[in-house]
Amino acid sequence: FLNSRGLDLLYDFVYVPRDFSREQSIGYAVVNFIGTDVATEFIDTVKDSPGAIFEADCDVAWSEKLHGLQDWVDRYRDSPVMHPSVAEEFRPLVFEHGERVAFPEPTREVLPPKKRRRGGGGGEWAAGGRAPASAAP
Repeated sequence: FLNSRGLDLLYDFVYVPRDFSREQSIGYAVVNFIGTDVATEFIDTVKDSPGAIFEADCDVAWSEKLHGLQDWVDRYRDSPVMHPSVAEEFRPLVFEHGERVAFPEPTREVLPPKKRRRGGGGGEWAAGGRAPASAAP
């Protein structure tokens, strides 16, 4: 999606957290842009011109805790979302010069996601909690 908007060389990390049992987005995405100026321009565009980038209304915010590719890699490399039992399409992605590259190897054993129950007996897979979002659709 970002590539179709001419942003293909301007980010190096993307993660769209998903509910594993429903196989759908849980409502936000994390995008790490390659520089503060790029991120600021993106945020300003979204805030000043709703609909200019996304077809639906969305909020865009800076991450309060994590900044830069290394922070995001460190946050997820040992996360349950990187366990071999988790399908590739559920995992965060790293890019270099617009091309997807291998995610750095974990630094310790990665535990599988835990299945947790909600309300009326339905379940969802938890993959290490919700991360602060850099860009939330």
